[in-house]
Amino acid sequence: WSASPTTQTLRRFAASRFSPAEKVAVVENALRVMSLTRGFARLVLLCGHASTTENNPYASAYHCGACGGNPGGPNARVLAALANKPKVRLELRNQGIEIPEDTWFIAGEHNTTTDHVTLFDLEELPETHRPDVLQLQHDLEAARLLNTQERVGRLPRAPSLPSPLAAARY
Repeated sequence: WSASPTTQTLRRFAASRFSPAEKVAVVENALRVMSLTRGFARLVLLCGHASTTENNPYASAYHCGACGGNPGGPNARVLAALANKPKVRLELRNQGIEIPEDTWFIAGEHNTTTDHVTLFDLEELPETHRPDVLQLQHDLEAARLLNTQERVGRLPRAPSLPSPLAAARY
């Protein structure tokens, strides 16, 4: 896991484009809208969504409506970067949202066409949380395969009850 140019740009953006009060407000509002104000896990996945489509004039309709018809991953990345900032967390505590010190936010993007989930900025991940992310990646892949198996079962002339791996190849 190494830093990409986009990760470095994101870090600079999250650090410089918002005032300290705006950083706190963005995170506080997002967490309150999600009703995520207590009971934080060690690892919190903030996942936007997008899709893959070819030659489709309505492609933006398959992306995130809350993101103005754009993929939601960039917004998830900014939110996760801000939520991991110690100064933001300190101010959130003053607003009644106590995020445990060992909680880490990661950003992802769910491709609703393929059900793949891409996790971003893993080079920022504390070493202590790497096993958690590996388990998350395993669980996300297992969920993707089961969802594919369910979808294939609805297709005309598809094999009945294929294994998850066979369904993914279909």
